[in-house]
Amino acid sequence: MSAEQNLRIVQDMYAAFSRGDLGFVLDKIDDDCEGFGVISDTQTGVPWHVDLKVRGKAAALRYFEALASSVEHKAFEQRDFAATGDHVYSTVRLVQSLLPNGKTLEQPEVIHHFTFRNGKVVRCRISEDTALTSAAFAR
Repeated sequence: MSAEQNLRIVQDMYAAFSRGDLGFVLDKIDDDCEGFGVISDTQTGVPWHVDLKVRGKAAALRYFEALASSVEHKAFEQRDFAATGDHVYSTVRLVQSLLPNGKTLEQPEVIHHFTFRNGKVVRCRISEDTALTSAAFAR
């Protein structure tokens, strides 16, 4: 697949996520995905900060379930895209209402890095300010 085709898949995944079509998103993720989500070296207490031991489509499902049970998205704006070879990068502005405590979390630039193989996502790393997110979850 070309970089442009991979970029289009990512854009379609974002559109599906925004309309609540998780089935479409999961269909674009390889069954043997190496990992999907925010990776943190330490325990943060944030439900969607994932453990690298969980792999495959199950990792992506766990990530999305953790988001759905923890936040209401007030803004999910994809801003910048870059694609080269098997890699697609995007920046996303997030404003989330945290369901456990009602706090608002705003992150102006979260970075998503998707890696593709044969038209499927085989790895997704999301870089966010984990300290900011963890502090927002503190009660």
